[in-house]
Amino acid sequence: MSRVAPAIQLDPGEKTELMRIARAPSTPQALAQRARLVLYAARGHANQRIARALHLTPATVGKWRTRFALFGLPGLTAYHSGRPIKYGPEAMDKLRRLLGQPPPDGMKRWSVRSLARELDMPRSTAHDMLRALYHPRRR
Repeated sequence: MSRVAPAIQLDPGEKTELMRIARAPSTPQALAQRARLVLYAARGHANQRIARALHLTPATVGKWRTRFALFGLPGLTAYHSGRPIKYGPEAMDKLRRLLGQPPPDGMKRWSVRSLARELDMPRSTAHDMLRALYHPRRR
């Protein structure tokens, strides 16, 4: 028994936006390809045909077609693979505030170890954050 792909119905605004995304030279190619995929699906094409036309696997077509059907345009960009960020912008703000305060008693300056202890994070993470703060281009 085969599964049925969700039907895609686009309102004029969505169609215009998808066409803009697909054609803009500054659009990341993965996103442009997803936009083209949805435009094909809206014309009633089957996943197999879309996969052949765009040189994708049918599973990839099915995944992004379903995401669009469930979440609309945000569903095409909302997907991020990989582990979630554990120490985000809040941790960097906390580090900046901490650097503005005097170091712990008996110390002349903050060390990576003392910062890591205060921020309750691994030393390597505190070191990476300091490098990003003071040498943003060296990563």
